[in-house]
Amino acid sequence: MPDLLVYLFVIGMAVVWGIGGVLFGLAFKQLGSFQLQLSYVAKWLLNPLVIAAVLTGVLSRVLFYVGIQFFSVSQLTLFGALGIVATLALARGLLGDELSTRELVGASLVIVGTALIGR
Repeated sequence: MPDLLVYLFVIGMAVVWGIGGVLFGLAFKQLGSFQLQLSYVAKWLLNPLVIAAVLTGVLSRVLFYVGIQFFSVSQLTLFGALGIVATLALARGLLGDELSTRELVGASLVIVGTALIGR
């Protein structure tokens, strides 16, 4: 697989994961905190945002298994950490979440670590 496609694959996998996290965040904002009541659980499970978030989770797993053809499982797992960075960036951009210094430093370390193992 050419280098550009490899990088696009890794970024795509991370973005799909990030989108799932943001969709769950939007669902929490819409539905409030999770409650263990049957009516609430039914409303939660039938919510389109939750359904879309679950589907993105499934898609990210499918991408992981496709990626095994090109990377080792340990590399893919480390690349998957970019999903955390994508979730932070999307949550900031789409949900307006404030990012702490600790989160920014952590995201930077994930990016640097991923770049180091990607070589």
